[in-house]
Amino acid sequence: MVGEEVHLQCQASFDPSLDITFIWSLDFRVIDFYLEWKHYERIMDREDSGELKIMNVQLRHEGRYTCTAQTVVDNVTASADLKVKGLPGPPGGVRVEEIRDTSVKLVWNRGADHGSPILGYTIQTRDFYALTEVDWRDASTSPTALDGTSVMADVVDLYPWMEYEFRVYATNEFGDGEASIPSMKIKTWDAGRDQPGALTCCCCKEMCAFVYECLITSVGNTLLCVTQCLWWPRPTLEATGVKMES
Repeated sequence: MVGEEVHLQCQASFDPSLDITFIWSLDFRVIDFYLEWKHYERIMDREDSGELKIMNVQLRHEGRYTCTAQTVVDNVTASADLKVKGLPGPPGGVRVEEIRDTSVKLVWNRGADHGSPILGYTIQTRDFYALTEVDWRDASTSPTALDGTSVMADVVDLYPWMEYEFRVYATNEFGDGEASIPSMKIKTWDAGRDQPGALTCCCCKEMCAFVYECLITSVGNTLLCVTQCLWWPRPTLEATGVKMES
């Protein structure tokens, strides 16, 4: 598991009159004990042994370890595979496939489980008014619980006509993994207007605007007040019979 210490044994029989050297490699790359001293140590407490100690194991230390016992006349090798368990990797390909006024359909690809089955996924959102780059919030989804086999879900209870981006992270028995790269930013559709408010008129030079003072739209348990401006050429007195004040 990530963070633990691992010992790999390597012993060889040889002519005591000869010098012996033990060389360790990971996936055919020779380990440099001077540059990688924080994680690797070669223990030579016996002439016929070249034990490898791996400290604070990380996911990148997983692979095939090969020990080569070498003298001036011969060499012999032995290998062992090391599997490292840890937090799940980030999901990939997070994208929005359907956009509605208060919900979207989000799709993603499963990431690496790193030796422990994924128990579930969590979707997070960040909207236009996020104060910081790390201001992510857990989203409401349908279905509510996203198990380890999920690759899509509806994100619900969003605001209409609002810019959003999304990310996903996985959870296994060791905890929450790294979040995915955020999706492309999208904007939800404008909601239908249910209760138009008073209509007023103002004019400037050759243009007029009719303005709804307040349009009430229900979004979950929230009421939004929206102002809508519509412009067109200023009508003439002959066309309307109403004198328009500038």
